[in-house]
Amino acid sequence: MRKKAIMGILVSTLFLALLFLNFQAEEREWINQNDENLNKIPNSFLNDSPIVWTKTFGGRGSDLCWALDTTTDGGCILVGETSSFGSGGGDVWLIKVDQNGREEWNKTYGGRHSDYGFDGHQTSDNGFILVGGTTSYGAGDHDAWLIKTDQMGNELWNKTFGGSRDIRGML
Repeated sequence: MRKKAIMGILVSTLFLALLFLNFQAEEREWINQNDENLNKIPNSFLNDSPIVWTKTFGGRGSDLCWALDTTTDGGCILVGETSSFGSGGGDVWLIKVDQNGREEWNKTYGGRHSDYGFDGHQTSDNGFILVGGTTSYGAGDHDAWLIKTDQMGNELWNKTFGGSRDIRGML
């Protein structure tokens, strides 16, 4: 049974790889055919814009941002993970900044083990919804984790999804 499953995964992977290679070839052909027209498109305002500001956030540990989303007040949120702050082992990190990149507040979510945030968005109630993973909570190793906060980043609720085994190694 296990050999059939492995063979099925290998065949599926090979099929997807061939499909991807075919897509890349078609995309390259389209670009080559339309190269002259693409060069006539004016540069976007993003490419010509000067850098208005840059900011860094973090401490002595490993601090990463995986997602950024704009907020209704013109600022933005950064979602990632921190080992500099929080409960230890790495925690989900939510930072709220204003339109000039000044930090308004930041919050960490997690336990003693490794927890990480991948994405987040503002919700209709001006709070935030975060998605990531946790090894501190849930049914087993590396469960998916959904966190809902209010507009100040205070946790309202959280939910883990997963079984008793680490599914990453089975994919």
